[in-house]
Amino acid sequence: MRGLNGKEHEITKEIKQTKVKYLALTETKKKGQGIEEIEDYILVYSGVSRSERARAGVACLIHSDDKGKIKGWKFINERILTVDIDEGKEK
Repeated sequence: MRGLNGKEHEITKEIKQTKVKYLALTETKKKGQGIEEIEDYILVYSGVSRSERARAGVACLIHSDDKGKIKGWKFINERILTVDIDEGKEK
C-alpha cells in the first residue's frame, strides 16, 4: 500500500482482524506531524512539511487500550519517529 492518506480505516480494519496492538508504517506520504484517533487506534505520524510534495513519512498505530502506556513521542524527521511505550517490564 503506497501512502496512508485516505487509507487509515482500511488499515485499522486489517489490523483488528489480526489483533495487532502496535504497527509501524513507512512511506505514509502524510504531511506534517501529529496525532490522530482513528477508530480504536491512535496514529502518531511524522512526515515532510506541508509545503513540500508528499513523500516518505512514518507512523505508528497504537491500540487505544494502550493509550495510558504511551509515555511520550519524538518527531525526528520524515523517516524517523520514536514512541515511548511502557510495557511494564523491568530491565
